[in-house]
Amino acid sequence: ASTSAGGSGSGGGAPAPGGAAAAELEEVVTMLLKRVNANDWRERSEGIKELEKAIGAKWHRGLASHTVTVFDSLVMRLNDGNSKVNVLALQSLSRILPMVGESAVAVLNTLVPALAANLGSTNSGIAAAAGEAMRTLTRSLSDPSRLVQHVAHFAKFSTRGKPAMMLSIVGTLDELIPGCWEHRPHLVHKYVVPCVVALQASAQNSQCRAAVAQLRARLAVLDADVARALGVK
Repeated sequence: ASTSAGGSGSGGGAPAPGGAAAAELEEVVTMLLKRVNANDWRERSEGIKELEKAIGAKWHRGLASHTVTVFDSLVMRLNDGNSKVNVLALQSLSRILPMVGESAVAVLNTLVPALAANLGSTNSGIAAAAGEAMRTLTRSLSDPSRLVQHVAHFAKFSTRGKPAMMLSIVGTLDELIPGCWEHRPHLVHKYVVPCVVALQASAQNSQCRAAVAQLRARLAVLDADVARALGVK
């Protein structure tokens, strides 16, 4: 599918360069994203590879100032109509995320739903690559509990009637909860508990119901307020 690059944005990392250096970097970003969003799938693939190299070389030399623009284009490739491009984008993302570190916080609202949607793909290559990318994202953030709100929101509103996706998202939540409870327990109360209540009502097969029930049981032992909110006596 033909798409255009997103608008300029900023994220964490080194400050943007000024003057001629800024203009040169802007031109590099424009050319890279033109390839990433090209009509031909082969050119999009090459664009992703070139973008990954540029991030490795230039992220802390000014490219971080284009975080939102860069990730807008990467996120679009996570929903590419060509499965080869989709898998390549996911694999590249797993290498890119450790390079950008905390800069990814600025784009979690778009990145997490795109990754989560791929977790439930019927294409095993896409699902596996998405799982690895999600794990890498968790490891790349100094505070993975930042992900909880976004993952819980997606699980609550986007997994009904999609059992494979629901199972994957429940697994991701299960991995995030211990650290979140330790450092930011209020996020569990605010986002995870309502999510699990909604999943109980929307789980449509025995495997999903069992996974949600297991998650509910693990949450219920955290404290009495959580158990009460989940209806566990």
